[in-house]
Amino acid sequence: MEDAKPFSRDEEHLRLLKIFYYIFSGITAFSASIPLIHVAIGIIILIAAAAGGGEERGPPAFLGLLFVCVGGAIVLIGWTLAICAFFAARCLSRRTAYVFCFAIAVLNCLLIPYGTVLGIFSILVLVRPSVKAIFERTRALQNAPAAMP
Repeated sequence: MEDAKPFSRDEEHLRLLKIFYYIFSGITAFSASIPLIHVAIGIIILIAAAAGGGEERGPPAFLGLLFVCVGGAIVLIGWTLAICAFFAARCLSRRTAYVFCFAIAVLNCLLIPYGTVLGIFSILVLVRPSVKAIFERTRALQNAPAAMP
């Protein structure tokens, strides 16, 4: 009876982490899309500088290039983090890729404030020996040879 209680608690915590990672992934993807405004402004500046024909009335072209590069880099990094969080949620639901889930939990600690909270709670759940056993059990079942009829 003692073994059933921690197992169900761990399963419930992993289920909640999965849900929170899906939500976090969506929020991160949306937030990372905001700098697309800067990319658009940068493109407009570049087009205006090219159409200006050498006149120096508008902003310089390097400013547009700066907007495009910095905005694009922020969007790319944010979308990458969102995809990783989404994949971590899928791994948590399947109880696979323990090291990847742990690495994403550590990486999330850098994303203040929600990522930090999610990362800390993820680490607290993932370091439990009973949770590691759940992931090991799943890996053992996946690596087991198929039964011959």
